[in-house]
Amino acid sequence: MRKVVIVDYGLGNILSVKNAFSMFEKNTLVSNDYMEIKNASHLIVPGVGSFSEGIKNLKKKQLDLPIKDYFNSEKPILGICLGLQLFFSSSEEFGHHKGLDLIKGEVVRINKYKDSNEKLPIIGWKDLLIEDCKINFEKNIKTTFYFDHSYMVKPNNPEIIKGQYLFDEISVPSFIINENFIGCQFHPEKSGKIGLNLINQFLNL
Repeated sequence: MRKVVIVDYGLGNILSVKNAFSMFEKNTLVSNDYMEIKNASHLIVPGVGSFSEGIKNLKKKQLDLPIKDYFNSEKPILGICLGLQLFFSSSEEFGHHKGLDLIKGEVVRINKYKDSNEKLPIIGWKDLLIEDCKINFEKNIKTTFYFDHSYMVKPNNPEIIKGQYLFDEISVPSFIINENFIGCQFHPEKSGKIGLNLINQFLNL
């Protein structure tokens, strides 16, 4: 039986994430309890805010170790926005901060050209170029997702990047698959039908 647990560490739009997952699995709960996390069939780490505050909250609530244990259990885990970034080794957002170091790489600021018409932070819809992977997107439908960020992940192993978009000709990694881990820089819970399709497929892994 599926048991979906959304990690509550004090940051993120928890209610909208829960509502989206509850459409496909009624046994969806929000928790920061070690045993609930350990016994989950699917784990979600959401997040909105700064990297430094996120990692601080995880450690303060003693959630870093159960998340690491779950990551190594090979059960499906999903990181959303800041929740994706926290799995990396470090971030340069407001100084240098160590992350969970479960995915080797860093989180860096997106720099735009001096004469660019683009705006930071990036808020709104972006079309992703998606590679073939274990998440199947509907054919002939744009893979357009909703974003809200100023920093991007930069994995040491580029092969785990399965989706990206262009910002001033810079490729912004936005969809990561690393074995049992799926990471979305975008917000699937705010991305309409295509986002719900991703959530449904994640729950069937």
